[in-house]
Amino acid sequence: VLPLLNGGCGGRYAIVFQSIFIQDFLCQCIYYKRNFPLAFLTLTISILTTLTTPVVALVEQQMIDLITAGKAGEFNKSLTFASVVVVVTALAYFCNALLQKKFKVSFEENLRNDIYSGIMRQSHTRFKEKDTAELLSCVNEHASAISGNLVNPIFSLISYGIMALVDPN
Repeated sequence: VLPLLNGGCGGRYAIVFQSIFIQDFLCQCIYYKRNFPLAFLTLTISILTTLTTPVVALVEQQMIDLITAGKAGEFNKSLTFASVVVVVTALAYFCNALLQKKFKVSFEENLRNDIYSGIMRQSHTRFKEKDTAELLSCVNEHASAISGNLVNPIFSLISYGIMALVDPN
């Protein structure tokens, strides 16, 4: 990412893997910081969505226990509660998907703007050497790839990590 931000888009990466990893991590932190409120809200909804999985499992287990015990009245109450849980879970998943997409678009837009600014700082001779359409294509490809690879896994890893901490088993 940083060679692109400095204006390079040509495939001359003479940086060792560890250095690239550290630079990408630092660059990613910059974009999370720029979008902190949205990132925090997205992470919170992602965690809550992940935590609904054990709740649904407990409700299902309670319903099965009531069916096997032959308690029809309590089963009907449990069925109503399960319906509410399903609706709330569906809304949480919808909000989670919507916020993750909104964050990814914002992340990609910020990244694309920074890369574009780096290209615009190039010298006039550099623009004569390389086609402008090729440079802009490079901006779009790199920004899309980077945002896709950095945004989605972070929310999933953190959410499942917290779920593992909360799960008593």
